[in-house]
Amino acid sequence: PRLEGLPAFEWSLPLLLLRAREAVMQRFRPILAEFDVTEQQWRVLRVLADESELAITQVAEQCVLLGPSVTRIVKALEDRELVRRRIDGGDRRRILVSITGQGRDLVDAVTPQSLAVYSELFAELDSLDTERLLAQLETLAVSLETRNGATIGRDL
Repeated sequence: PRLEGLPAFEWSLPLLLLRAREAVMQRFRPILAEFDVTEQQWRVLRVLADESELAITQVAEQCVLLGPSVTRIVKALEDRELVRRRIDGGDRRRILVSITGQGRDLVDAVTPQSLAVYSELFAELDSLDTERLLAQLETLAVSLETRNGATIGRDL
């Protein structure tokens, strides 16, 4: 017997989102493993490749990671000389992070394989469906974050 009012388990939104994430990440994990980078490290490198420099709190927010986790991830990436940290001259409590040349080289090396995975993933959808899916997921995330009063990365 099904629980009254709830959708069938296989149609629950959290489950569908988890299944989709897992299916997507199964395609990316071998690529990241080849470059000895974890999923979380990749997110940090990827966001820093798009930005010149970010505060650790901004990295956490954009990567949907907890602040203490980002601190550990950044330390590991810094040990490999893929990122650099510095204290903000204007606010000594703030740590700024940027990608190094080696980090950018790693992102550049991963990018062709990453693009191939994206092409493969979206081959089943036409470009309008792809754009609509991504836009709807963004709308859902922003709406729920706004309603919850904070972004996930800051308040996990």
